[in-house]
Amino acid sequence: MKDKHIDFKFAKNWKALLKWSEVANQNIKVGWDIQCAKIQSVFEATVPHIVDWNTLWEDFDNWYADTCEKKKTLQLLWSEQQRQIETLLLLQERNTHKEMFVLVYLLNGKPRIDDNVMSYWEALRVKQTLEGDSNGIGGNESMDKITIVNLNNLVK
Repeated sequence: MKDKHIDFKFAKNWKALLKWSEVANQNIKVGWDIQCAKIQSVFEATVPHIVDWNTLWEDFDNWYADTCEKKKTLQLLWSEQQRQIETLLLLQERNTHKEMFVLVYLLNGKPRIDDNVMSYWEALRVKQTLEGDSNGIGGNESMDKITIVNLNNLVK
């Protein structure tokens, strides 16, 4: 199962972010915290509940400070920052093979969490089984809004 990978859709997501940035920066200068939130929302739409964003931004900040010090500069090119964010996302993708994901869902309208901790790929397979196919074959009718959650995102 280790041959499976997450598709972060980098080209599409960066294009959406740059388009947003052009519009957002027309009237005011958007701060880094707002840009981070936008980057997060763009990628979360593509791969929800996979990335540990707190860790990613912590790692990014450390890289940024170290790189600025090495280059003796106060600012790095956006292309360098973008490449580092991609690297950090890909490094986190490795965690999809570790047992750190659970399923959260509504069971007869009440929130529940499955106590089986799985890899992302196992959780995805179980989720698809529980949802059934588009023809209504299989699945669990009493379950709704089945979501895969990275436990690392909850424990900080």
